[in-house]
Amino acid sequence: MAETPENPKEQNAVASASRPKSTSEFGDELSIKMVDIFRVPYFEKMFNGGFKEANDLKAYLPDDGIGTFHLFLEWLYRGALRPADMAKHTTTSGPLFNRVKLYCFAEKICSTELMDYTMTELVALYRKNYKLVSIPAVEWIYESTSPESLLRKFAALSYIRVVSKGVEEKWPMSLVAETLRSSGEPARDVLQLMRSGETGSEPPSMLDPCHFHHHKQGADCPYYEDRA
Repeated sequence: MAETPENPKEQNAVASASRPKSTSEFGDELSIKMVDIFRVPYFEKMFNGGFKEANDLKAYLPDDGIGTFHLFLEWLYRGALRPADMAKHTTTSGPLFNRVKLYCFAEKICSTELMDYTMTELVALYRKNYKLVSIPAVEWIYESTSPESLLRKFAALSYIRVVSKGVEEKWPMSLVAETLRSSGEPARDVLQLMRSGETGSEPPSMLDPCHFHHHKQGADCPYYEDRA
């Protein structure tokens, strides 16, 4: 399944709890097997409760683009995403940005399972490709997640790395400063991490992914084998 950059303001996803179509048939309406969709408590409550969606067996997700929902379905059916094609990477699209969007979607539907899987993927990809979270991705993260989001923590740690070690050609200090100034939330998180001494000497992608997971510290991680 291709990773398709999308504009969520222009494309809406429609989830219907019925027999699935083949991936080649996915269009504006994306069908999901009931047994699969009930893996996600958000949809289980939606389709199996007293909501309108339970009667219609259809849910509209206007804030999430088709490409993000395709990745969600891929994870739902296969239990994993296909390998990322980093040749398609840019600062505003491609496999890294699409996985950032998938994490934000997972947070919206309260799926810690998908959040932890996606974070493991992100940490591995950023580490393998020697990259930091781009400024457009940071802006997306802070527009789409809660103040307690562990993805925000990852982004804030990336910013600290940019400030201390970033190359001016790739990370102009004027742009970094403007991004921090335009919204108080990134600046607050950066300052809190610096004050707590949790910044470290390495980029956040070098940390154990469990640092950004929701399971208890020291507990067995279901994504241990996905860290490479």
